[in-house]
Amino acid sequence: MQSEPTSGQASVPVFVARQPIFGVENQLAGYELLYRNDVTASGAPTSGVSDRSMSTETVLRSVVGLGLSQLTGGYPAWVNFTADLIKERVYELLPKDGVVIEVLETVVVDDQLVDEVQRMHERGWKVALDDMVLSAGTARLVPFASYLKVDVLGLGADRIAELGSLFRGTGKTLLAERVETREERDQCMAAGFTLFQGYYYSRPQLVAKKVLPAGQLAAMRLVQQLRDERIHDTQIAATLGSDAAMPYKLLQLVNTAAMGGSGVTSLEHALRMLGRKSLARWVSLLLVSSLVTGDGTSREMALVAMRRGRFAERAAQVLGRDDDGVFFIVGLFSLLDALLDVPMEEAIAPLGLAPAVASALTKGVGPYAVMLKLAESFERGDWSDVDLKAEALGLTRDNLLGTYTEAEHWALEQVIRTT
Repeated sequence: MQSEPTSGQASVPVFVARQPIFGVENQLAGYELLYRNDVTASGAPTSGVSDRSMSTETVLRSVVGLGLSQLTGGYPAWVNFTADLIKERVYELLPKDGVVIEVLETVVVDDQLVDEVQRMHERGWKVALDDMVLSAGTARLVPFASYLKVDVLGLGADRIAELGSLFRGTGKTLLAERVETREERDQCMAAGFTLFQGYYYSRPQLVAKKVLPAGQLAAMRLVQQLRDERIHDTQIAATLGSDAAMPYKLLQLVNTAAMGGSGVTSLEHALRMLGRKSLARWVSLLLVSSLVTGDGTSREMALVAMRRGRFAERAAQVLGRDDDGVFFIVGLFSLLDALLDVPMEEAIAPLGLAPAVASALTKGVGPYAVMLKLAESFERGDWSDVDLKAEALGLTRDNLLGTYTEAEHWALEQVIRTT
């Protein structure tokens, strides 16, 4: 995610990655905002970038500059703070009900810091202690914290249980970070952790397989039929009518998003005004949004899928491609397997996608797959990989920075509108 550079630093744009935080029922609970630049994007240790610099850039350029609503969609933002930033009361720039201030594990706990954290707590800001390890210093901060974050990577079940027992005694909400497997998540939950973030949630493994209701099956059939010129409009209308709610949802979506409220009144009308290709795009969007439940994980995946679809479509337009709609479909359906909790081959089987599209989704090969991988590199903030994949497509990173930001905003609007 890109923030607008300030004057004098336009050549060094600052990027912020969002890592979602989930509760015990997979409900989305917030996002940690993470600093990203060319140095750290590859995963190498930060060189020449201090904790203060990273925190300051994240807070001042991104949170204040873009606004929390653009970054988190209304969910709390967890933001790292150094001791200096706390002592300088930079947190006063941020709304009390919109952020959680993470006190970095590298702080030196002195009397002034304790006083400032107490002041911050008493004035209504929520505090989290990052990478919590109990010591004489951190023990002085615990009374003013609402959350304790524990790095559980590689600890094992016994150590996780031991830490859970130790920290539960503080009465604070426990967050397990760097949760990489379902087994670790379950171990943390059993130990009393109620918030979770980590690699496990970047590729969610839903516990229960989802059964598609009639409306979602109808949407899948429509996607297939709208791309088959042999199918008559009357048959398409019959498929649409097989679910009572879908005609209303589809026409509402087309009117607000595609036609600017010009009054599409029926599927036949939409077909005449938009054409099958464009209408298939909106049906596909409706399909993905229909898979969002009260589960925060599915909402986050839908947001990512919509962002990928929009980014791929807009990047294809920059290239002058006339199949930009196909790029949209590849990006939009790239998480369909996770949303349905089935293998990708099974997820797309009812859609009748073209072989090149299916290969991009199931095997990760072909020109459409390269664009999808480019979107994924943007998500990771892996700029060296972005440059390589952009070059392979005949693009540059500079061509795409605004495109990615616009795709982020567009996707958030669609999630709000359709879920």
